[in-house]
Amino acid sequence: MGRIMDKKIQDYYQKNRLRVEELIKKIVKIDQADEADFREDVIMINRIENSSFLMKDKKISALSALLRKIFQIIENDKYLFYEYKYDLLNCLTDILRAFQALEKNNMPLETVHIKEYEKLDEHIDFFDEAVSKLSENKRYYYIKIKLDRTKPLFFLTRNILLDFLKQYGNPYNYTPQDLSNEEYDYFILDFKLNKDMGDFEEIIKKYKDEAVKEIKVINIDEFESVYNIKFYYKEKQNMVPEEITDNFKILDNACYYNLVDCYILENDEVKISDTLFNKSFENLELVTFKRFNERETRILILLNMKKENLNKIKARISEIISDKEVKDILYKGKHDFYGLQFLEYLKENYNIEYGGY
Repeated sequence: MGRIMDKKIQDYYQKNRLRVEELIKKIVKIDQADEADFREDVIMINRIENSSFLMKDKKISALSALLRKIFQIIENDKYLFYEYKYDLLNCLTDILRAFQALEKNNMPLETVHIKEYEKLDEHIDFFDEAVSKLSENKRYYYIKIKLDRTKPLFFLTRNILLDFLKQYGNPYNYTPQDLSNEEYDYFILDFKLNKDMGDFEEIIKKYKDEAVKEIKVINIDEFESVYNIKFYYKEKQNMVPEEITDNFKILDNACYYNLVDCYILENDEVKISDTLFNKSFENLELVTFKRFNERETRILILLNMKKENLNKIKARISEIISDKEVKDILYKGKHDFYGLQFLEYLKENYNIEYGGY
């Protein structure tokens, strides 16, 4: 067992060392940032983040998540590359040295105490501050409206609200995704307010609609870290699972037939995935979770993915990727050839990494 684990760790070190080497070579060669495609770098860093998350390497996972955000920001404003080029190269070089040292010593992650690895904390602090600085004018809000189903065409209120909000920022992560759905009397969404738009409490007061019974707004910036978890069940569900209420502080939640949508206060992503994978959930098909202020979501498949149930899982995942950017899919259980072939298809066509947890 020890040798198997050693090989798994060595494989993790080696693959990511090669990925970091490739990133360094590419960045060194960039002379004209406006001609560079940083989306390829995001894909590579996402692979590092995915593998480090699966190995529960919190240090590399946290740092690669920050680097992914930096490259996404640079892709939208390419002249920022010149400002951060040498910081990125220094960081990647230190990550490379850390992987080289880890690979050489073949050390289990839980016992790592080598200077090259510990030095990465400095880069985490630096890029955490850099991301905060680059995002300092962005404000995030959670919005939930309760609709009056007795009003004719009440569901059109969702579109009207979105049109109103788009004047001031970017609404995203809707529930339900189908805006014309008449079964649900709720509409939940996340909202990013554009800079220099003023007080959002005053802005939302301007919104009037007779089909709206209640509006709830939460300023996410008042909390250290908020995650959105969506549970997709086989059958109707009317409450948040005890496994969540017992382990996390709930900010808000809502139930929609076979979907349970909840927002929790938590800053340890590994704790969330451990809780979801190590607890027993009845009739649960899959789960998605994401940090509130990030676009990318993570999908967890909690049942065996085989030929007989694959069409249903395909439909569910297709629904998710039509609305959200998916960074990876984690799974447990046994999957047959058809299940693994589907995951490989998603990787090849949508750049969605996958792995067993």
